[in-house]
Amino acid sequence: MLQQPELVRLLTDGHLLLKNCDEDCLTGIQQEPRQSVDEEGNPFNFTPQLIHLHKDHEFFEDGDIHRHMYLQDLYISEADGKPPLSVSEFACHISGCSAVFSTLEEYEHHYNSLHRHVCCSCRRSLPSARLLDIHIQEWHDSLFTILAQRQDLVS
Repeated sequence: MLQQPELVRLLTDGHLLLKNCDEDCLTGIQQEPRQSVDEEGNPFNFTPQLIHLHKDHEFFEDGDIHRHMYLQDLYISEADGKPPLSVSEFACHISGCSAVFSTLEEYEHHYNSLHRHVCCSCRRSLPSARLLDIHIQEWHDSLFTILAQRQDLVS
């Protein structure tokens, strides 16, 4: 870290504000006195000091290294193109169903074909929402049953 005696003394003597600056910044210390009449007798009174450090200063070196390594790891992990992590077998979460799957695609196919469009009255599984609507109307709608008895729908 920093081993300049003046800076070490400043860091141990009082409170400092560190600021990263560009090349045209001063490297000296600027004091900003802010004391009011009421604060003069306060034993905890201090004056913050602003230190301007260049962006390439050794104080920021550790952070720069960590950020560089982090970004490098992200780049390498995206560039590898490794296959997705394999997951052990998992079961269908619908109660009464005991199907087991090894891939997400198998589970999605199973769910869409058997559990997506299910009649809540008789638990029958249908392949589409339209067929489910027709099934509910023909088998579970009392008004449809009355109309079917009055009219001959077969002819």
